[in-house]
Amino acid sequence: MSDLSEIKYRAKYFALTSPCRRQSTDHPCDVRLLGSQVADMGIVYGAEPLRWDVSTRSGNRRNTLGDLVYHAINVSKAIRDEVESGILDDLLRLGTGHSNDTATPEQEAFIQAKLPLISLYVYCPPCVCLIHTAISVCRRLQSPYVTVQLRPDSRLVASCCLTVDRSSGMRSLSEWVRDSEANATGHMSSILATYLDTVWLDQRLECLDYELPYDFQESSDSGLRFLILGEADYISHMVQRAPGRIPKVTDIWHFKPHYLNVHRSFFGRFIERGLGANLSATPRVQSSNSSTTTTPLYPATLLPQTLGLRRPASPSSSASASRRRRYEMEAPGVENEVEGEESAISEPEDMDI
Repeated sequence: MSDLSEIKYRAKYFALTSPCRRQSTDHPCDVRLLGSQVADMGIVYGAEPLRWDVSTRSGNRRNTLGDLVYHAINVSKAIRDEVESGILDDLLRLGTGHSNDTATPEQEAFIQAKLPLISLYVYCPPCVCLIHTAISVCRRLQSPYVTVQLRPDSRLVASCCLTVDRSSGMRSLSEWVRDSEANATGHMSSILATYLDTVWLDQRLECLDYELPYDFQESSDSGLRFLILGEADYISHMVQRAPGRIPKVTDIWHFKPHYLNVHRSFFGRFIERGLGANLSATPRVQSSNSSTTTTPLYPATLLPQTLGLRRPASPSSSASASRRRRYEMEAPGVENEVEGEESAISEPEDMDI
């Protein structure tokens, strides 16, 4: 596995999540269809909550991943530093209640050249859940002072794309955005197209398609920040440094460059949305005594998919009910299944960050 050498000595943050939630549904992530899967469920043009965003949707904005990242990159300090220099402060006052003067074209051009103060790039594996979470972070942070772009990278692994060609997911996203933009009207734009870093993506695919060395280098701009978003099982080794505890789910870690070294520090923990908040993450079971469909909420380790149970083709028939009882009697124990899952997790390769 290649490393993220282009951001090795850059200020960056790691946010660790639980495994992909679509794996327990009838429509798991498919890298070949990733563009359409990410853009599904009403997020193409609207501002609705992203269905597979793993962060909490609580009204308390202090606990979401987006808000914690906002505080971590310290947007307020970046604004204060520029305002205190004097020039930008005077220009920003033009055309407001603090000044009767208006900015000249030259002054407006100068303001645009100074902005944004911070550029954040979000790296994540080609997984629908992680891309939706990353887009939510982009929505929260995007402002005249901060620009945020998304970089789904095949070098990062998730549980849903562990054994497939992850570059196919990058290609699917690129093709979907191109088709969407080609058919978009003047007042309609895809959210995915808004935040996807297509310039970087095209360069990555060019190197992959033609087997060229990947020598992409970021600029030396002090306003650059990077967020690596991924499952704890597959990126914790990138964060772990001895001595210190092992990083775990919902952790946010800050890596700050210091000369030719990188200093690691723990920033905080965000809150993930409970599995019960996403009804599509639980199986729908029809009662034998009623024609209505209910949605029971199971713990993650007790989902029928986890226990190896197959869904009967016709739950209302007596034969199907009998087969269902036989499956339940022959199902393996939860403890053995969990142990098997833990042992099946492959050791990720070391990445030099």
